[in-house]
Amino acid sequence: MDLVDAFEKHHKNFELVFVALTTYDKDLRPYITKVQAAAVAMLDDLRRYQN
Repeated sequence: MDLVDAFEKHHKNFELVFVALTTYDKDLRPYITKVQAAAVAMLDDLRRYQN
């Protein structure tokens, strides 16, 4: 969730925006980073097998 999404979702309630962004950074971002790294590794493997 980025800042714009948080503001749209919470209608400029700054406290809720901050909580949403903090939750995203703390809980979701590490998971997303792990999934992205796994996807890159899988693509690298596929490219290796194709060559």
